[in-house]
Amino acid sequence: MLTIIGLSISVFIFVILLLKKNKELSDKILTTWLGYISLHIFLYYLHSSGLVFQYPVLIGVILPLPALHSVWLYLYARELTYKNAFSSKSWPLHFLPIVLLFLLLIPFLTLPAAEKEAVFIQDGLGFEWYILIQLTVFAGIGIGYNLAAYLVVRKYKKEVLNYISNSDEQMLRWLEWLILGLSIIWVVMLLTDGDEWIFICVSVFVCMMGIYGFRQVPVYFMQTDIQPLPDKTVEIQASVAPNQDKYQKSGLRSDQAKQLFQRIEERMKADELYKKNDLTLAEIAQILQEPINHLSQAINSQTGSTFYNYINQYRIQAFLNLLDDPKSKQFTNLALAMECGFNSKSTFNKYFKKHTGKTPTEYIKQKNT
Repeated sequence: MLTIIGLSISVFIFVILLLKKNKELSDKILTTWLGYISLHIFLYYLHSSGLVFQYPVLIGVILPLPALHSVWLYLYARELTYKNAFSSKSWPLHFLPIVLLFLLLIPFLTLPAAEKEAVFIQDGLGFEWYILIQLTVFAGIGIGYNLAAYLVVRKYKKEVLNYISNSDEQMLRWLEWLILGLSIIWVVMLLTDGDEWIFICVSVFVCMMGIYGFRQVPVYFMQTDIQPLPDKTVEIQASVAPNQDKYQKSGLRSDQAKQLFQRIEERMKADELYKKNDLTLAEIAQILQEPINHLSQAINSQTGSTFYNYINQYRIQAFLNLLDDPKSKQFTNLALAMECGFNSKSTFNKYFKKHTGKTPTEYIKQKNT
């Protein structure tokens, strides 16, 4: 019964994602993965119910399938963040383990139907070697690819602060939950003999994939098509300061970075760009008609901080200025924070304390005493 419920949920979500319009490549990977999960659950249902014996050709086909789930997760994480899941010519190698498992399974798959059924009923008698290889591969893939996906998300979360001004919706917490959920399934699979528990976990996991998959927001801010205007082309400098290593290919000298930062400051103060709660560095690149990596270098080199911190310092200062305005007393702190560009109470409180060393309540109480 639980298997049928899990299968129904996975097929339902698969169909909805399949019908989604204007799908990104990350959406297509997620859709393909959910279709793969649906197939996996269906084959499990045939085996657990005994119906598979009516279709001997399907006996054992399910055995290598778990090898691909963490691969799909890793590719999905890479595409959703850096958009480079298939950029390397070696990407087909990710599918090599499941191909090898199917090749090793050929001696079993080519057995007569009666012998296949007997081996299956006797828990793999005569094919213990395959089970050992299978579990070894599963352990390596489960640990390796889940860890790789986690490291991709962790790295991106740090780098993205150079490109966005509010991080609550961009921090990919839900993708981290997917990684955790799949990791739990691997642990249950490797440490227990009960397939029923595994597919209970799979059903819950599928629901989580569907819910959070629909709620995903754009997270890719690392590149922009903005190019500098012809009269702003910068010359390439051969030598770069040691502390500018990560920008050594940008072609922006330190004096140019300083001038560019001054232009950013002028627009920030004149137009109060920081009040836009979803402001990104790409938008400022569009306004100034400068490459996004030049803007990132200018801000980093002149402030020693990220774009995220730079913008939120403006927002905190704007909030402090509003506190000095008698007209602002009729509004709540949260309303004032939203007016200054913050998009949530948690982000405001966290950054306010980081900037002032006090919570908003403590700060205002001390100010009024």
